[in-house]
Amino acid sequence: MQNTRVGGDKQPSDREADRREERRVNTNDLRFQTVAGGAQEHGLICNISTWGLCAMGLTEQVLAQPGRFEIVVDEQGVSYRLSIELRWHVALQSGVQIGAYIQNPDEAWRNLVSRRGSFSFG
Repeated sequence: MQNTRVGGDKQPSDREADRREERRVNTNDLRFQTVAGGAQEHGLICNISTWGLCAMGLTEQVLAQPGRFEIVVDEQGVSYRLSIELRWHVALQSGVQIGAYIQNPDEAWRNLVSRRGSFSFG
């Protein structure tokens, strides 16, 4: 298992650290898709926040993407198009798991996180 932080040892800014401290909302029913290396990839979202997400089930092709790419998250027939920036990844037997920063999340995404978070404990 290899755990890699994208960007080396660069320290996060105060703003990034504040965002990372947001409470994560665990999910088990959000799926997403993206295009990596010309192939469509599908995966599962592990947790979300306004400014970030953790996703799993990707292939190594996603790591060949430039630092930023788009994913589409589906929740009960509603699609959320997100521009994300890869922050870390770990290779597991089940595929690659990533942590990503969401750039400029729109109001619909913020509402989803808020709604999901209102039912979350911890």
